[in-house]
Amino acid sequence: YVYKNHIRMSLVTSVYNCNGAVVTMISGHEVPGGIRQLAAIEYVRGLINANPAVNEIVYAGPNTGLAQVAIAIAANTNGITASVFVPSSYPPQPLSELAREYGADLMLQKDLSAYSLEDLQDMAKKYVRGRGDRYLLPFGLKDPLFIELLTGAIRDNLPEEFQSGGISGSISDSRIWVPCGSATLLKALAVVWPSAHFM
Repeated sequence: YVYKNHIRMSLVTSVYNCNGAVVTMISGHEVPGGIRQLAAIEYVRGLINANPAVNEIVYAGPNTGLAQVAIAIAANTNGITASVFVPSSYPPQPLSELAREYGADLMLQKDLSAYSLEDLQDMAKKYVRGRGDRYLLPFGLKDPLFIELLTGAIRDNLPEEFQSGGISGSISDSRIWVPCGSATLLKALAVVWPSAHFM
């Protein structure tokens, strides 16, 4: 496994001047599992505390998503197994390989064309059914508790000027571009910046 004590768990902020307009970029590109990783460890810890029999978390998603990496790191850090249902590919998708490096058991489905995301999720549901030691995570980690934890983690990782009356609350005409991410991330960002316009 990748040495887990050296996992970056903070956002990177950069400021650019673009023809007189100030553009602030907040990025999770240095966090191996993306921005959702900021809350995934605590979320999985809470699931384990609420369900002591659970020793394996299960997820189904695309082989190109960062959630599989965040989930692998969260499981590894909490001392349990992560089983991830993803389509296989050749060559292997780098993010699936990274999830494997962090300890995930990849439940690879061989024929990509034969399996939709819904099929993968059905397979994961069958894998979990009747097993109190397995817990199926929602797609994209779309869970109100996770979104609450992610909202707090984003706020905690913002530079101080963003936390004290800056973009975090006061400006109503800000535009926030989210070039990649998930509906879960957007929900958390909308809580952090409720008056901003998301693009």
